[in-house]
Amino acid sequence: SVLEIGLMLQEETEKNPKTSYSI
Repeated sequence: SVLEIGLMLQEETEKNPKTSYSI
């Protein structure tokens, strides 16, 4: 689901602040 993807991207962003995702 979109929410699940959002949470996954948020976790990755917390691990790698350099990488930013935009939906």
